[in-house]
Amino acid sequence: ESAFTTIAQLSVRLDPKTVLNGPLNLPEITLSAPQAFLLLSPTGQPNYRFEALQNSSSDSGPGVQIGQIRIADGNVHFVDPKLKSDFRLKVRTEPAVEGAESKIRIDAEGTYADQPITGRFIGGAVLSLRDPTHPYPVDLLLKHGATTVTLVGTIDRPIDFGGANLKLDFRGANLSDLYLLTGVPLPPTTAYRLTGGLEVSKGNVTFKQFTGTVGGSDMSGDLSVDLSAQP
Repeated sequence: ESAFTTIAQLSVRLDPKTVLNGPLNLPEITLSAPQAFLLLSPTGQPNYRFEALQNSSSDSGPGVQIGQIRIADGNVHFVDPKLKSDFRLKVRTEPAVEGAESKIRIDAEGTYADQPITGRFIGGAVLSLRDPTHPYPVDLLLKHGATTVTLVGTIDRPIDFGGANLKLDFRGANLSDLYLLTGVPLPPTTAYRLTGGLEVSKGNVTFKQFTGTVGGSDMSGDLSVDLSAQP
């Protein structure tokens, strides 16, 4: 697994009328069995950072229009010894059904921060991430140790996580366990469940109008965290 990434087959559908006149139109790109191995060494050095690409010119040449990206049997293996993490992501696109757009599905399984983790993410088409006029649908289920997280809704600008209209649900044995997932320190508690809206704006994350229970106590309110102040 020393190779950073491999693709069993790459298929590109081309509109020949655009070859000479441009911009080049690629109605469909299909990636069959793409595999990626992402490794952080014990010193924290990743195998997926390429200085040559980072320092390259921003001039990308003639414009290219891409219609759809399809992924079949994708597999990403992530290893970080320092974080005690080793998990795999299975990635595929699902075709459009009854007029709805195609979706991307990612299934996760392994360990994260020395705890078992499983998850499922279903989102909109890959290229709709770049369309600010089209809210991007999000459906996430994540189980990490004794913690379960669900996140459902839409994001207006997914690239910068702006205009989020999301419902977040946390439940687990101890609120302090969320530090491993969020990086936000919380006090130790007994079993809890909290549900509310999630809002992100300029580095500030707000858990809005949440309700729920911690142990035998009812909880409600807003909780804001300034991520820009995190070290």
